Amino acid sequence: MFKLKILGIASFYNNASSSLLVDGKVIAAAEEERFNRIKQGKKYNFPISLTDLPFNSISYCLEEGGISIDDVDIVAYGFDPAKKISACLNDKETLQDDGQAFFVNLFNYAIPSLEQPRISYYLKKRLNGKKEPAIEFIDHHVSHAASSYLLSGFAESLVFVNDGSGEEDCISTFIANDNEMIKLFSVPRKHFQESIR
Repeated sequence: MFKLKILGIASFYNNASSSLLVDGKVIAAAEEERFNRIKQGKKYNFPISLTDLPFNSISYCLEEGGISIDDVDIVAYGFDPAKKISACLNDKETLQDDGQAFFVNLFNYAIPSLEQPRISYYLKKRLNGKKEPAIEFIDHHVSHAASSYLLSGFAESLVFVNDGSGEEDCISTFIANDNEMIKLFSVPRKHFQESIR
């Protein structure tokens, strides 16, 4: 019988980590800092690099699941850099108010988006795979909402995400029903940035 194997990866900002799900059941999850003893799993450098992956935690999850990277059906990455670039390009207020911040922000997300095709290559190479795994970039707030809803045991839920570091939003509200996430309301990320100035 076919069992869907999903490797989840988070490493775009802080708290680099990974998880392995088989047919929706969490088999393993670990933060990279448990292995490399670096707070939040990696040094926070700009530009942010998508290839700075949590290989120790990935290896742990695969070992716990008794599989290799070649057995993974999809790698889900909890951030969508292309969506972030689009949001940056449409942020005309920041460009008008602070042109330097606009271009620094754009640069920090443009570089990683160019690296997207290389993530599969790095996973294959570092984990001794025979093929490059398929990767899907997931909206950051949808990732938070899905992790809460899918593990809650509820058939229907109202899910609130207050993060400040999504691609477009700092706050999002979803209705989750039958494994579907519908965004009801969101607050643009610029409001979070204004609140910390």
